[in-house]
Amino acid sequence: VNQLVRRISRRARGHHEAAAGEAAAAREVAMESPTSAASRPDFYDFLDRMRRPAAADLFRSIKSFLVSFSFHEPNAEEDGGKVQAFLTEMEGAIRGHPLWANATNQEIDHALEGLEKYIMTKLFDRTFGTSAEDAITDMEISQKI
Repeated sequence: VNQLVRRISRRARGHHEAAAGEAAAAREVAMESPTSAASRPDFYDFLDRMRRPAAADLFRSIKSFLVSFSFHEPNAEEDGGKVQAFLTEMEGAIRGHPLWANATNQEIDHALEGLEKYIMTKLFDRTFGTSAEDAITDMEISQKI
């Protein structure tokens, strides 16, 4: 479990180091978007906390949730509802977890954003992938062009 988090963290850190100059400039901007370079360190903080032994119960919940998607056919509406329900459930778990006992609301919000980013990265192909019908339609349109 921790090995998977470390692997993801290493990949993400490579991108983070390459964008260090951009991140410094982005931090100076008063209003930042959730996908800005300045928001990236919060994701790494989330991964760092999840790597700690005390987070094993949270990580097991996350892994179990992700694995549960492989048992069902993709369905955008149902999958979206499952993700939202899980994020709501995890918000309570994170707020009550010792790793975030002294965290501010902003730090918890960042942890929840990190969790969402992690989950959606893992479910990207399923969530944003195209169906076989879409692929056929795309090929037909490409041939016409």
